[in-house]
Amino acid sequence: MSQLFAILAVLILLAIGVTVALYEFLGWKGLALAFVLNLAAIWFGIILIGKAIKTLIAGPFKAKGRVLENASIETNSIVAASVPEYPRDSNDYDDEDIVGYDRIDQADFENRRWYTLDVTVRPAASEGGECTAFQHWEPTELELVHIDKSPISFDDDEYGACRIHNTAMWVNGAFRSDDDLGSAPDGNAEDDDDEFDDGELFGKVTGEQRLRLLIGVLPNADTLKFAYCFEQFGRVDVPR
Repeated sequence: MSQLFAILAVLILLAIGVTVALYEFLGWKGLALAFVLNLAAIWFGIILIGKAIKTLIAGPFKAKGRVLENASIETNSIVAASVPEYPRDSNDYDDEDIVGYDRIDQADFENRRWYTLDVTVRPAASEGGECTAFQHWEPTELELVHIDKSPISFDDDEYGACRIHNTAMWVNGAFRSDDDLGSAPDGNAEDDDDEFDDGELFGKVTGEQRLRLLIGVLPNADTLKFAYCFEQFGRVDVPR
């Protein structure tokens, strides 16, 4: 960020210097030319600031997602599932805008093809065979997107090609829903510091993790990939 301010300071000093020089050599015509050049410099500065802000905002997400950079997956199974019950919030029925949105969202929800996906996610190992220094990742923040989607593109549809309705993690020989982990037996229970007894952060995992996902796929989507922050990996072929 300090580099950005330094560049802006240089641009301001340069603009002042150019303005003075043009006035000395060309008079009022020089001022008119300087005005045009300064407008161009301001436009360039706005673009530069915009890119800097995007970089600043994206930085923490890139750092968070780096744990799954070049990760791989193993699809254990993917089988058709019945359409789950649409989640409703009874507190929203007094708001007409929310009710209208819910109707559109429910139609999208019910028109998707639903599957239960059993998949194992494996972070890439470093040269020493260990995971990256930023080891923890959150299975509930995984997304499934169209295979052709760019990491920085945005779908018009809020959920895109696939929406994940439920996530369950393989814990001690059984799948446990993320909603149940807080009330898990002592071996996996959350303590006062939001950590499991085995040292895992609540809701986060390290290394390889088997997951069971209930997913809703758009009718025209046949191939998906995983997305985690700015990282994308794997390939999931959806049966018809």
